[in-house]
Amino acid sequence: MTPEVEVVVITYRSGDHLAACLQSLEGHSVVVIDNASDDHSAAVACSHGCRVVANRYNQGCARAVNQAMALTTAPLVAF
Repeated sequence: MTPEVEVVVITYRSGDHLAACLQSLEGHSVVVIDNASDDHSAAVACSHGCRVVANRYNQGCARAVNQAMALTTAPLVAF
């Protein structure tokens, strides 16, 4: 079933703050695009059951937004 709203979180070295962010979004459909963080950001996102794209290099925010838009079919997307 396609969610009404999908939440997208773009990360880069934000593992320490990401857990609290994702905890506040519990129950929502969340996509995390990690821009090649060298911390535990991608693992944190995975542990919260999010769809995760772990980029091999930092592609920047705009490209990460485009990646997320290509993944979702929800009629509304919150960044």
